[in-house]
Amino acid sequence: MDLAKWKKRFPSRKARFCTQYLKVIPSREDVMRLLRSGHEVIVHSGVRAAEGGPNGSRAKLVERGFSDMFACVVNRPLLHKTLADVLEIHKRYDVPLNALYGYGAKRVGCFPCINSQKAEIKLISIHFPERIAELRIAEGTLNGIDTFFHRNTVPERFRSREIMTKDGRKMRVATIDDVVRWSHTGKGARERTPVLFEDFYDDDTLVCPSGAGMCE
Repeated sequence: MDLAKWKKRFPSRKARFCTQYLKVIPSREDVMRLLRSGHEVIVHSGVRAAEGGPNGSRAKLVERGFSDMFACVVNRPLLHKTLADVLEIHKRYDVPLNALYGYGAKRVGCFPCINSQKAEIKLISIHFPERIAELRIAEGTLNGIDTFFHRNTVPERFRSREIMTKDGRKMRVATIDDVVRWSHTGKGARERTPVLFEDFYDDDTLVCPSGAGMCE
């Protein structure tokens, strides 16, 4: 939030300054500090090719190679591992998983990430409603019109807030409450009345939401 206040806006898919300022720059500064101190540095990254990344960029990475950005060798031991492989490694060495995976989260960095999927937003609203409340307070305080999620995250009929753009146009945007309401809808964003075991309408929803089968 401090970064968003400084930028006077939330991050977006085209302006991912969250990754730049909270991950890349601090990591690079740490590496450069070690290099200047005379250490030999190898950066180890846990990315997997199957995760995709922007435009499938992770699939184009090499398992081990020199990085111009870090000015040293980067090693990616999990690049060609499957999710099942990673879980087996955790089990073999008794390394606990991030607790959020147990709730069904697929992203465990920013909470939530601006790229969060529908199911993840729903899970946060159920298990961590206080986080939704924090975002509700934060929205509209940065530049008067900003919302955490892009307006196109949800269908237009879910966007409840009307704003005036800098060029004088009226526009409807989605508040965090709009996005949460949408996240609780069924396929095709059809709203439904909550009922007991509402998540178990078909076989697809019987799969662990983390995609890892960790519930079993």
